[in-house]
Amino acid sequence: MREIKTPMQKTKLATAVSAALTIMAGQASAQQAGEGLEEIVVTGIRGSLTAALDVKRESSGVMDAISAEDIGKFPDTNLAESLQRVTGVSINRVEGEGSEVTIRGFSGDFNIVTLNGRQMPASNTSPTHFGINPSRSTGQSRSFDFSNLASEGVSGLQVYKSGRVGVPSGGLGGTINIQTIQPLETGNQFSLGVKAVSDSGSSGATPEVSALGNWTNDAGTFGVAAFGSVQEREFSNRTAITGGAGGLQWRFPFNQNISAYQNARVINPPAPDQLTGFPNSSNLVYSEGERERVNGMVTLQWAPSERMTITADGMFAQNDQSSKSVGDLPFWVRQFDFVVFDDHPALSLPDWLSEPLVAGGGSDVTQAGKELPFRNALFSLRDELDSFGVNFDYQLNDSLTLNVDLSSSNTNAGGNHPSGAAYESVSLGGQAVAAHIVDQRFDIPN
Repeated sequence: MREIKTPMQKTKLATAVSAALTIMAGQASAQQAGEGLEEIVVTGIRGSLTAALDVKRESSGVMDAISAEDIGKFPDTNLAESLQRVTGVSINRVEGEGSEVTIRGFSGDFNIVTLNGRQMPASNTSPTHFGINPSRSTGQSRSFDFSNLASEGVSGLQVYKSGRVGVPSGGLGGTINIQTIQPLETGNQFSLGVKAVSDSGSSGATPEVSALGNWTNDAGTFGVAAFGSVQEREFSNRTAITGGAGGLQWRFPFNQNISAYQNARVINPPAPDQLTGFPNSSNLVYSEGERERVNGMVTLQWAPSERMTITADGMFAQNDQSSKSVGDLPFWVRQFDFVVFDDHPALSLPDWLSEPLVAGGGSDVTQAGKELPFRNALFSLRDELDSFGVNFDYQLNDSLTLNVDLSSSNTNAGGNHPSGAAYESVSLGGQAVAAHIVDQRFDIPN
């Protein structure tokens, strides 16, 4: 019997020829479409994610990066808050704003910060609240304070979590590179940002103004980028610290026969096998503060040839912080007469403590009182950072590039009072307390 092929059936040879012709036609159509299409530009958030992904793809080692959505469009208050978007990076906050950066669990002391690849100096100061000399400040940290820099003037941030030949070494946690605007890569653009911030603890709204401009000549061989920012903020703090100096006196197991509870009526006592304790003091502080941050950056780029690029950039940052506070620090003598514990099943602590002061104890009921440290304090700090650098980049051939970089950076942090002090205060103390009662069952202790 002879097989009769219908028009729908094809031999293997015919199928192969048809597939080859289809592929060739598809390639020709794609080539014609490509000739008619000049460029596709992706902007906005998608463009920012694409740019960050390209940086990570082209980098050797373990690193993460974030890029600005557009020129002047990092939405965060400062660089620390921008960096917390990166995986493995966390920040700590000072007066509500991000300050220091932690990478993979290593604090700011163990990280290196660079600006356009140049290592930046770091200084830190903090006043000593209590002690023999409360005006002194400490400067024992190399942690970089990112709250000094506004985020609008930065085009990208790279976090290197492993060592690289072209990155300064010494960061056990990692290296953070701050990349500023490069004029020849940006084109003619201008950005102006105006914000008004109303803090819940301030008396009104405070301004934040930033401006960033970039210009290049028609030939694309010379460009200038300039950035300026002024940010003001008002804030207030209400602090209630149970424990104060010396923290809590821990007790395990609970024992009502110790001297602190001997004459006390104890309500809801902890179980005998429960961890408990009582505070050394009850510290209440109210403060009002102001912060003013000023940033400025200028970058010049000249490309006299396709192989040579010369870049000069300068940056200045100044951050002033001041506050006034009033607080008291009454210490417990730890001779309670009334104690109410909370209901926590694992760690039970007093919600209510009462302590009348009696000199001599026993039948002597003469109230001698105890000392009440009372303090009015003024804080005034200033951080300054300036950096200047010149970079010469020359491509000798397709596989060899000569790069020469010269830079100078300086940072200062310390007191900003006329006397140079970071902290000035007036303290009063005297045997002024006849009874001491604290009720912590409310949002603000009474």
